[in-house]
Amino acid sequence: MAERVPPEFDDFLAEPHNAILCIPRGADEGEGQDAPHATPVWFDYSEGRFQISITRRRVKSRLLQETPSVTLVVDDARTY
Repeated sequence: MAERVPPEFDDFLAEPHNAILCIPRGADEGEGQDAPHATPVWFDYSEGRFQISITRRRVKSRLLQETPSVTLVVDDARTY
């Protein structure tokens, strides 16, 4: 189930930040592949929704087709 981001974070999320998209790997990924797939992403946040650009040939695209469950970690550090 998608969780809504509380409105008090809207201003923070409207600013440019780095984020890490974490997606569970399937059980058939092989030995040592039980850790989630974590990858840095840019995002746009507007009206309570995150938009992330993903290339179809990437691992994250395939994993998202298998499971829509994700965790998005937004970094509050200014790295650029």
